[in-house]
Amino acid sequence: MRQIKASFDEYYKVYSPKAYASKIVNDTDYHLPFCAASLLKEYLNGHTTTLNTVILGSGHGLDVAALKYNYTPQDIVSYWLHKDPREHIFKGGDSRFKITMVDLYELPLQFARDVGLCEHFYACDLTKEWPDNLLYAVNYKTDLLTCIGVTTYLGKDTFGKLVKLVENSKVQYFLFSVISLIKEEFISLFHETSLKLHYIGRFRQRNYVDVSEKKKMLSSLIENKICSPEDEKCLMTSIYVASKNSA
Repeated sequence: MRQIKASFDEYYKVYSPKAYASKIVNDTDYHLPFCAASLLKEYLNGHTTTLNTVILGSGHGLDVAALKYNYTPQDIVSYWLHKDPREHIFKGGDSRFKITMVDLYELPLQFARDVGLCEHFYACDLTKEWPDNLLYAVNYKTDLLTCIGVTTYLGKDTFGKLVKLVENSKVQYFLFSVISLIKEEFISLFHETSLKLHYIGRFRQRNYVDVSEKKKMLSSLIENKICSPEDEKCLMTSIYVASKNSA
């Protein structure tokens, strides 16, 4: 799957989010985190208690800027691309969300902490064995777990383990997105669990990076007989919330 979707690793490895804001948020019109945040808050309407939140694949904190601080893509481009990103400190925000960020690379996590997007973070490869302290945090101290725009990179095996972890943990809400090509395969992982799966909707994730990515994706979608007119225009994704029956 990594051979089909474009890789953005070079933008996630560095401290500054300026290139990320330019090449991803601005150039590909990447609005998925903002859309997901808005839909999640609609879903949680009326929920007033604190939600200890873990953001998987958090990068520089775009998801947090959208979820906790109600920032728009235009805000991010303004603060991270056209100015020095370090000068803008995130303050206040929705007090319900207590944020912990998790990503492969430590430098963007350090940036997020420095500008107020998180208090705690873990730098680790989510496709390998998780650190004990992260496992403990998710199992016993997390109410909301999010995985937006990164399920493809996790792969089916890791995502399956994640679903089981959510089912047997304190997590009450698991927000995730999954692209059209692998949706049915990944959703099937919930069939034999006690989790209640809520389909939020199908949305545009971003523009294709180039002709090569578009050609590879459409070829795979057509081969699997699941290509739609929307897929021909941009990369499409579906958003779900899995919850405990008591949630």
